[in-house]
Amino acid sequence: ASATTGLDTSEKCTPTEAGKYNNGKVCLQGTYQDQAGQTACKPCPAGWYGNTTGLTTSTCSGVCPPGTFSLKGFTRCSVCDKGKYSRNASDNCEYCPQFETTLGAGAASCVCQPGMLRRGEKTCIYCSELGVGAACEDAGITLANLRVEIGYYRSSTSSMTVYPCLPSHKVNAKLHADCRGG
Repeated sequence: ASATTGLDTSEKCTPTEAGKYNNGKVCLQGTYQDQAGQTACKPCPAGWYGNTTGLTTSTCSGVCPPGTFSLKGFTRCSVCDKGKYSRNASDNCEYCPQFETTLGAGAASCVCQPGMLRRGEKTCIYCSELGVGAACEDAGITLANLRVEIGYYRSSTSSMTVYPCLPSHKVNAKLHADCRGG
């Protein structure tokens, strides 16, 4: 007589619940299982991360925010290097276009390089095109936030023209308010 162990039909098996596989093993970080009775877990999708065990949905632990990325099966989002950027749920970081950079690591968008300013939504131009007096030593200058050097002014924050102050702009031996720079 031979002894047998186990169940004699598959109908008597109890399926493993979602978040687990192979008779109750918990899915590891970076993986999930959204169906019962499976023999393996699925990797979290690129652009998403799984930093806990036993995940049960393809959204895993969450989406990688702008300025970060992840590859399939990652347990965390990685930060984009300076000069690269990413959008929401990215699987990589892209280099900024020519004449653009980022203000640091983890950027969601690019800005114009130092010595340049953004005109319109996409075009970076050299500040020298505005003439003497434009202060563009920092990255990220736009027409709206363009400063001018002392002794110069602009008529408005949308003006592309930088004017030199005239001696008559002095009031009581002090520079008139629009000729202080800034």
